[in-house]
Amino acid sequence: MSKDRLMWEGEAFLGILTNENRKRIIKLLRNREMSFREIAKALKMHTGNLIYHLDILKSIGIVESRYEKIAPRRFRVIFSINEEKLKEALETVEAFIREIKRAYEEEEG
Repeated sequence: MSKDRLMWEGEAFLGILTNENRKRIIKLLRNREMSFREIAKALKMHTGNLIYHLDILKSIGIVESRYEKIAPRRFRVIFSINEEKLKEALETVEAFIREIKRAYEEEEG
């Protein structure tokens, strides 16, 4: 990965992954798949707020969703964590922090 891309992705992932609501969603979904309603209830989060944070996590591939049939013509959305994408995002953040640290150390020395 180029340095420019690392800096851009690292900063983006850091911002996304350090948000308290998104951390709570990730922690919850790492235990098991859950429906939208189950997540909202467990986190006591309003619908609009939950949709916002799930959409951000889905946009970077950390959260995945699928439809589950619960009755004829009735479905619910089930959310889960893509562990591989989460690992990649965390590794990118770690590399980003190492690069920032290296840059500051070069300025001092």
